[in-house]
Amino acid sequence: MNIFDLFLKSDFLLKFIFSFLLFFSILSWVIIFYKIFTLRYIQKEIENFENNFYSDKNINFLYEEQEHKQNTLVGYARIFYLGFKEYMELKHLKNTPESILDRTKHIMNVVVNREIEVLETHISTLGSISAISPYIGLLGTVWGIMNIFYKINDYTNFTIQSIAPDISDALSTTAMSLFVAIPALISFNKFSVKSNVIAQNYLNFSEECAAILYRKIISKKD
Repeated sequence: MNIFDLFLKSDFLLKFIFSFLLFFSILSWVIIFYKIFTLRYIQKEIENFENNFYSDKNINFLYEEQEHKQNTLVGYARIFYLGFKEYMELKHLKNTPESILDRTKHIMNVVVNREIEVLETHISTLGSISAISPYIGLLGTVWGIMNIFYKINDYTNFTIQSIAPDISDALSTTAMSLFVAIPALISFNKFSVKSNVIAQNYLNFSEECAAILYRKIISKKD
């Protein structure tokens, strides 16, 4: 079966449906490769920062390292940098320990939410494509079958062979819609799970940073 021939022989609505599904397919694969690259990059940056954060390196020195590359920070590094920056500014303003900690935790929570938004970017689009595509394909199939029944009186010698091309044309939209929906659905589930795991790690890390800063505040107070 030649999909290109089916496309050329189909009517306007089926051509539109084919084109729409092709657009969805290209869009979903662009998003899939983009998310694979992005999540791998974020995971690598997290691992690199963890190696520094949990080493014996002084936390003030670690902050200075992040300050030199503040515009490219992601994940743990960005949460730590902006949280520690707020802590340093409030400490110089002679705020109370409680206000320093509360404000610092608030800033880190804001950063966590923004980083989670980055993780979830375009994932919902994959979910929408996987949900909508089968219905668009089904619409094309129903339309094609309706055309077959509408033109059935035009067949002088009605046989299966005489309507087989039209049936194939009608069913091809459903086949193509599944070709679009299945990869999008698999990727949507995989990326959602991965993003949720990283998002939870962000929350845990921000709490750990807050605990470290609290110990610094208490030690200075003593």
